[in-house]
Amino acid sequence: MSTVRERPVQAFWIDDYEVDPNSLTLTGPAGETSLEPKIMEVLVELVTYAGEVVTRQDLVERVWKVSYGGDESLTRAISILRKQLKPAEGQEDPIETVPRRGYKLRAKVRFTIENADQSVETSEAGPVSPDLTEGAPKPDARGASRIFALVSIPVAIILVIGLWVYLASGERSPEVGAVLAELELSEEVNAHYDELAPGFSEGLTSVNRRLHVLASEGETPRYRISLSMPTENEGDAIRMALFVGASGDPVLVSDFSLAGQSGDKLAERLLINASHAIRCGDELVADAFSARRTNVSFMAMVFDMCIATGTEMSDASMDARTERMLANYPDDPGVKALHAVGLLLRPQRHMMGRRDLREDEVLRTAGRLLTEAEAAGHTSNLLQLGKQLLTVYSADLAGKEALLTGFEAEGWLSARAQIYLRTAGLRRSGRLTEALYILENAQRLWPADKHTWANQALTLAMQGLTTEALDVMAESSLLFPDSPDVAQLSEILTIYYGENEAADLLLAYNVPPFLVPCFSTFRDILNGADEDLSAVCDRLDPVSRARLNAIVGNYDTAFLLMEQFDPEALGVGFTLHYAEMLPLWKEDRMWDLAEDFGMMEYWRTTRTRPDFCYGTELISICDAAFASGEAAAP
Repeated sequence: MSTVRERPVQAFWIDDYEVDPNSLTLTGPAGETSLEPKIMEVLVELVTYAGEVVTRQDLVERVWKVSYGGDESLTRAISILRKQLKPAEGQEDPIETVPRRGYKLRAKVRFTIENADQSVETSEAGPVSPDLTEGAPKPDARGASRIFALVSIPVAIILVIGLWVYLASGERSPEVGAVLAELELSEEVNAHYDELAPGFSEGLTSVNRRLHVLASEGETPRYRISLSMPTENEGDAIRMALFVGASGDPVLVSDFSLAGQSGDKLAERLLINASHAIRCGDELVADAFSARRTNVSFMAMVFDMCIATGTEMSDASMDARTERMLANYPDDPGVKALHAVGLLLRPQRHMMGRRDLREDEVLRTAGRLLTEAEAAGHTSNLLQLGKQLLTVYSADLAGKEALLTGFEAEGWLSARAQIYLRTAGLRRSGRLTEALYILENAQRLWPADKHTWANQALTLAMQGLTTEALDVMAESSLLFPDSPDVAQLSEILTIYYGENEAADLLLAYNVPPFLVPCFSTFRDILNGADEDLSAVCDRLDPVSRARLNAIVGNYDTAFLLMEQFDPEALGVGFTLHYAEMLPLWKEDRMWDLAEDFGMMEYWRTTRTRPDFCYGTELISICDAAFASGEAAAP
């Protein structure tokens, strides 16, 4: 959507519904219905761009006249419009959700202009855009800044996250930095994969236009990427080998299954992963290991760590590999600093809602390694990052936020600090929209990192945008078709929030047998059965049990489980902010629990509020809760 167009001011038709923006009415088969002014404005925006995607950011800015805030109100408006514009049986929903972007009106729209009917048929071939208000007063043309939203956040926060918004405002396709590698692809191999994945060679060319991984004529490549057929499974996979300069030994060899994908999607997977490995490896070597650049075995360990920590979601994927590097190079201060950072950036593990029992040992080990590296005269950015991360761990929630705000996502390790630590603090404090901004920006810059996709999906689920969360996981499965981690998270979200048919299929074939009774009962309750979860879900961890109980409306049980959580367990606090927990925030006991978790102190110190406080239903409750404290948040 590149320009701001004129809005219809006269009545128009959407399929069988007459809409009058002036009287705020919608008339259909069931009679006349009044719409709230903002909901009518949303509908008018969608009609103005019928057949095109209108981003959530644009809708928020144009309807609510804010550059940050309004997301919950928009979600409510779309929900009401879908109910009012209910299609006839067998017809599509007139408002299509376009994952991660916005909405598109795909219904037939008819306007009456100067006593002549004019129809607009929406289609994939492109919308017709007549001048809908010829002779009418022209409204102000507001710029279409693409800003995701939740109402009225303090100005200071808008300024802080403005840079993130600007960086994340591009198209959905991944945008990574140029790495300049020479491609070695024989005619035989090219023809082989063009046959197995039609469009593969054209895909390499088109994808490279976006990603600029492969060197063009006149550019000097720093790496070589060789694509070949692995002898053991040549019909099912393609092998990518990465070489530094003219070196004869690869620093990275990875096989990618074809997974029945199209040629352009296979090409995208290859180039995104190559870019991730090269940019990550370049960053580390230039900063801390320039003297070892010609050591192929050392470089291979660096690149292996880079590709594994992007494509593996195991919480030990980074520190296990840096520990192996330290075993091979025990006196290298740069390796010591890298292993310290690897330890500090490993996701916390909260078994049974408790604090990560490894944390104290991890902090001691990381502190010792950083001290030894500094004593040896090491002065890299890696060392400074490790020292900053140690400070972050010792700070309270507000202190963590202040320390992490300055971390940028362009660097790979800094991006991981944003993904693991900063967004964890924001999600724990209910500032979900800001967390999503950061995750989307990190994903745009580092699309081969599965953690950005997974955390985006979970954050969307926390916001109640469960369809969008499932869409994110479906999209990530195209980049990681062989990943059991991606598949598992997709299955969990489907069982929690998906359609019956998909959930039933998973229960029949994918869920471990000891969990089937719990999840089957959960789905039965969702479908109206009068059953009890407590008798069949005891083997599930308390965090999951709390969420399942809240989803089916057992709020007392959910609260009793959350009361048992360890307030020092950073990730466990996320549970309080899932959309299914919102009814509990109407009760004093939930605010008391937030106090125990340090959230009230954080909100007062940072002068912020959780996102749900900007929703109409809870504004007055939040005002009262903050007013009862020593220093009310704005």
